Amino acid sequence: MPVDMCFLKNTENNKTVALITKDSTGRYLKLAIVSVQDKELIKPFKPSAIESQASLLHPLSSGGVLVVGSETLAVYGTVHHSVDFPILKECVISCVGAVDSSRYLLGDANGRLLMLFIETEQSIDTEQTNITMKLEVLGETVSPSCIAYLDNGVTFVGSCLGDSQLCKLSSAADESGGYVEILETFTCLAPILDMSVVDVDQQGRDVVVTCSGFGRNGSLRLVRSGVGINEQASIDLAGVKGVWSLRCGTEMAESDNTLVLAFVGQTTVLSLKGEEVEETELEGIAADQQTHYCSNVIGNKILQITGQSVRLINEETLQLVSKWAPPSGKGISTGSCGGSHVVVVVGNELFCLDIQDSSLHQLSHVTLEHEIACVDVRVLKGDSGTSNICAVGLWTNISARVLRLPSLDTLHTQPLGGDILPRSILVAEFDTRTYLLVALGDGTLHYFQMDPDSGMYP
Repeated sequence: MPVDMCFLKNTENNKTVALITKDSTGRYLKLAIVSVQDKELIKPFKPSAIESQASLLHPLSSGGVLVVGSETLAVYGTVHHSVDFPILKECVISCVGAVDSSRYLLGDANGRLLMLFIETEQSIDTEQTNITMKLEVLGETVSPSCIAYLDNGVTFVGSCLGDSQLCKLSSAADESGGYVEILETFTCLAPILDMSVVDVDQQGRDVVVTCSGFGRNGSLRLVRSGVGINEQASIDLAGVKGVWSLRCGTEMAESDNTLVLAFVGQTTVLSLKGEEVEETELEGIAADQQTHYCSNVIGNKILQITGQSVRLINEETLQLVSKWAPPSGKGISTGSCGGSHVVVVVGNELFCLDIQDSSLHQLSHVTLEHEIACVDVRVLKGDSGTSNICAVGLWTNISARVLRLPSLDTLHTQPLGGDILPRSILVAEFDTRTYLLVALGDGTLHYFQMDPDSGMYP
């Protein structure tokens, strides 16, 4: 009865296969040549008796084979060498991965990673080949099912019993005495031994709770439906009030290469160069003011709305080309842009500006009866063509209002009810429908379907 098998590494046209077989008398290593042309076994070798608990084979670069047992590691090839390692009595070797011709990684099902060193020396006097083996424990990992050494000490440890890991092997021991650093973990729910649907936060949002993994890798997992986010990088910055991405510079990139971060009373610009992030200065950006809105706009320009002014900046030269400030001298609380239209909020006043070539022009102005909390500008495509819509959320009467641009005429007012202020508003298109989304300060989201031509809700 076969236990394990592998093909040996040789350069001949025919391949050599190694098998562990067992019967009532014990376990044996059998070698045979496979005829690739005839697709049959030829020239079988005499079976060799091996350890009674041997269960794993791995080909060696020398053309031999490594036999892994419960107490011994043995090399079979031109010469035979076997070593008893006491530590193997505490291990269950589940997989082997080659690092190079003399080093092999062994995965312990109990969650340890070991390194086997095989050194071969040719005796000058006797012309015999001497083999020495040494086994060392590197550190702890997930219970491995497979091991693949990549490069520069980086190793992938795959597991069927827990989360797979990307590890870094180091030459110096860490604080715990190990030589393994976990670089990344790949989530795996398998094997799921039990599961249940539970409303964890008592808000009607059911999640699936699973008993995942096995043994030391066992865990409880919460599975939700929605959009997953994978973190690529992180920077510790306190007090960030807003983040916007831009494309700028003389060598215009196909994707955004700059981040604008708003803080109270100031603005910071981060440049993305490959995988590196560094703080930089853009001449046209007002770094000593808090940014309320920033984006690339038409005409290869960058628009920055701060608490004092609206600034238009050239994308390539990064020079300020135009600037607008409220006539009353009051501070700007927020703003938004869509197409060529810019809408600026000053208390309960709305100003509509237009981007023409390299300048900003005021088109209209309206004063509402209540303070404005949030604003969004969107260019929509309706049956009658494109239309510019501005949506605002109002304080005091807790409502959302839709206005037409550039006239700022009111198209529709939608009461939101309650006494929680609107914090964010957005006009969005999903498939062929247009929706108005309003987020309140308590986390509640209101959504309304709207007509892009009239702004009315059908």
